[in-house]
Amino acid sequence: MGRAERNEELRNEEQEAQPQSPEALDRPQPVRIRTLGRFVLEVDRESVHFDRKAPRRVLELLKCIVAFGAGGATCNALASALWPDSEGDAARTALEVTLHRLRKVLRHKPAAQVSNGVVHFEPSAVWIDAVAFEALADQANGEHGAVNLDAARRALALYRGPFLQNDEETAWLLPRRDRLRSRYVRLAMRAAQQCDQAGDPGQAAEIYAAALEAEPLVEDLYRRLMLCLAWQHRRAEASDAYRRCRNMLAVVFGAAPSQETEAAYASIVRSA
Repeated sequence: MGRAERNEELRNEEQEAQPQSPEALDRPQPVRIRTLGRFVLEVDRESVHFDRKAPRRVLELLKCIVAFGAGGATCNALASALWPDSEGDAARTALEVTLHRLRKVLRHKPAAQVSNGVVHFEPSAVWIDAVAFEALADQANGEHGAVNLDAARRALALYRGPFLQNDEETAWLLPRRDRLRSRYVRLAMRAAQQCDQAGDPGQAAEIYAAALEAEPLVEDLYRRLMLCLAWQHRRAEASDAYRRCRNMLAVVFGAAPSQETEAAYASIVRSA
């Protein structure tokens, strides 16, 4: 697949995954940032590729602003996060220079704004998958504890892996990664449970399986998938899910499944 085709595919997926008003469809944001899974920066419908001489600090600043959330971050917070060993004035100067370079990379002056000492990305110019995911997750919270499944599916489709999964685990990155992961797992579980209760266990199993593709280290997802498959008399698949869980935990953590997971598997074996 060529670059143009891949860019078009990404745009189509993003438009399907997020709620769009007619105005938004007519004026799509010129800057698009993917942080859930593999990092991707797209400007004017072209992916921005960085070679070995990539402006490391510029990319760090972009990612750090996203990590602080939709509201952006104060200049002091950014300076402290990215230049912790510099004196106050030196850090602020470094931030101003790097922000200027970031704006040149984004090529759209309104994209990165500073208001009342807060650096943020202007929503009309910049689309961010993490921000779209959280907005849709908010919409998925229906009345009386129910889940808006349409919004939930759109949110879950945006989550392709942990926040900046290939980046170093810095102090400013980890809180956002953990928060997004926790929110994704909770939403997947609630959506799957609602499908199951509505008499659609097949859809529930699909949600659990897709969630494990994005977050393969969450034991609770394996256990729920096992039980969901077993209830559908798909015991061979349930046993396979257990083995994948056991192997993943052993390889990554050097640990065995919990007693709860072992008990669930034992009940599946007994019912065979």
